[in-house]
Amino acid sequence: MGLNRKALLVLFLAAGSQGGAQTITPAQLSRPIEFWNPDFSPDGKLVVFESTLDGATAIYSIGADGSGLRRLTSDTSGSSQPHWSPDGKRIVFSSNRSGSSEIYSMAADGSDAAKLTSMGAGSWYRSSYSPDGKWIAFQGRFNTREVNDRVYVLRSDGTGLRVLSDTTAAAEGPQWSRDGRSVEYSQVSYPRRLWSEMGPELMKIAQTSRRWVSMPLT
Repeated sequence: MGLNRKALLVLFLAAGSQGGAQTITPAQLSRPIEFWNPDFSPDGKLVVFESTLDGATAIYSIGADGSGLRRLTSDTSGSSQPHWSPDGKRIVFSSNRSGSSEIYSMAADGSDAAKLTSMGAGSWYRSSYSPDGKWIAFQGRFNTREVNDRVYVLRSDGTGLRVLSDTTAAAEGPQWSRDGRSVEYSQVSYPRRLWSEMGPELMKIAQTSRRWVSMPLT
């Protein structure tokens, strides 16, 4: 099973009786199946990813050799963007199972799910563990119509939430420095407040302001 962005066609064997030979007939699926955001476990033996394989976006794991496909989130809500903890014991991800997008963690087998944030309205995503597993960084915004995301950090148990980025520009794509002492992210100054006001030309202008920022954890 490949981690392709879309799988639109499947092949099935039609028991054709022409001369006793089987014929292979292509059949189009009734819906696209998408695979996103694969992440290898620290030991390289497993891959977690999100997929619409069963309908709603859910998180799955599979062996690095393509065997042992397993669905880790069983609810009907959307769960996405899984990332391993450094010790391979837990996975942090986004889910709207509480009615709004929040940050959760679960054991590597999908059990022991814990809600880490209670941000309320908005969208919260792109979470990842610090190299020592003690902190989680993520981004999001309270109004999904607005362009400016913020970067946040909290402890892996859900305590100690704070905003790490400033409020003068959008903060996107947080990732940890190798030593885990800072969070690096892309900062961009959008000329408009709402996505509906951002046309191609304004997006091009905004990209010229993009710069890489490193913010210390303490």
